[in-house]
Amino acid sequence: MPQFAIPAITGRALLEGASQAAAETRVLRDGPDEWFSFAEAYWSCADARVNELSRTDGGTNAAAPVLFLLRQYVELSLKGLFAIGAELQQMLYAPPPYHTLGPLWEQVRALILEFSPDSAGVWLDRSREIISQFDAVDARSFTFRYPVTTRGDPSGVPTTVSLESVRDVMLELRIVLDGAGALLGELRDLARELGEM
Repeated sequence: MPQFAIPAITGRALLEGASQAAAETRVLRDGPDEWFSFAEAYWSCADARVNELSRTDGGTNAAAPVLFLLRQYVELSLKGLFAIGAELQQMLYAPPPYHTLGPLWEQVRALILEFSPDSAGVWLDRSREIISQFDAVDARSFTFRYPVTTRGDPSGVPTTVSLESVRDVMLELRIVLDGAGALLGELRDLARELGEM
C-alpha cells in the first residue's frame, strides 16, 4: 500500500474549472484533428514517465501504464489518420469500434499508398512489424490496463522490459504516423481550399 501525506479536503468538484492561480489544462474536443491531440497527450505522458523512470530504479509494475499510454497513442493516431482519409474520400467517418491495431494499420497503410504510392518500403514494413508486436501482446487494449483477464488469469504483461528501448522503437513508428498525418492533413487542407470538400 502506498504511503503518502494525508491531503486537505478541498470541497471542490472533481472536474471543476481551474482557478487563475492553478495551471489550466485544456479539455480536448471532438473532430478529426483532436484524435491527434489526444494521441499526443498519451505520447507526452508516456515519454515523461520513461524519462522519470530512467533516473530512478523504475519500481514495481511501472511498465504496464507506460505501455498502455504508448499503445493508446498508436490506436488514436491510426483512428485520426483514418478520419482524415475518410474526409479526403468524402466518406462519413465513424471510428472503428474495435481496438485491434493490425486492421487499423492496414486501412491506414492503404490510404497512405493511395495518396502517396512512393511511400511503400521499409518504413511501412517496419511500422507493420511494430504494430503486430503490440497486437501479439495486447490485441484488445486490455493487457496493460488490468493485472488479470476477465476470467482471473494473469493478463500477460511482460515481467521485464526496457522502457527506454520500447520508446526508441516507438520513435520509429512515430515518424511514420506523424509523417502520414502531415501528408494526409496537407492534402485535406488543399482539398478544402479548392472547394473539393
